[in-house]
Amino acid sequence: MQEKLYAAIEQERGDFKAGISMLTKGGLSIRVIANATQLIERIFTACLHTIYKEWFDTKPSFLRKY
Repeated sequence: MQEKLYAAIEQERGDFKAGISMLTKGGLSIRVIANATQLIERIFTACLHTIYKEWFDTKPSFLRKY
């Protein structure tokens, strides 16, 4: 899973740093730092799509609240 998430993150263009950590009790943590909120949202959306496709074989719901 971690490799697929890194592949999804690497497809994004822009100036950012990202990392993924596996948690000791199960699960993972995704960290992103960038100067643009839109870039961070695109990265998290790409990760969310990858996770949903891998674990649930579905498309995720839109999570943004305005």
